[in-house]
Order: sequence, then structure tokens, then C-alpha cells
Amino acid sequence: MDLYYSKKDYNAVASLFEDAGVTGLTDSETLVRIAASLRAVGKTGSAISMLEKALDARPDDGPLYLVVAGYYGQIGNTQKAAELTEKGKAHLAPDLSRPNQ
Repeated sequence: MDLYYSKKDYNAVASLFEDAGVTGLTDSETLVRIAASLRAVGKTGSAISMLEKALDARPDDGPLYLVVAGYYGQIGNTQKAAELTEKGKAHLAPDLSRPNQ
């Protein structure tokens, strides 16, 4: 997948995703690349769906929330984009209730 993405062969990345899918072990960077490839080939809805499923398994992944928020903004759903942006920012902020370790 990395090779296809580096060559900007977004159709190949999207096809690979559609054939193989992702697992709980798929890292966030790969998920973002798959989503970008899906968007590039006109499948923004599939990108959003895939990322939202990933967030179900990674509810504390602030950067992933921000990526999904960006896609919602691109399709004009500003309310959902704002909601996800706030969640993402909340997971990026340091937890001040914990002492430094």
C-alpha cells in the first residue's frame, strides 16, 4: 500500500482497501492514507465510514478525529465537522489531572 500511495496511485490503494479491508492493527497513518486515496477517487463517503469505524476502536485518537472532521467539512457538514474537531482537540490536550511521570 505504501508503494502505491507514494506513487500517487490512489485507485490501487482504494482497490487494495476494498479487497483486503483493515484490521484493528492497522496504524492510524495507513488509515489516513487509505482515506485520502478513497477521497481522491471520489469515494469520500467510504473514507468517512472507514475512519468512523476506526474511531470506534480508537476513541482516544485525537488526530484521527481531526481528519474525519476535515472530510465532513469538505462535504459541507459543518456541524459534524465542528463536533469532531472539538472531540479531536480534547484528545490532543494534555491531561492536567495527571502528575508528570
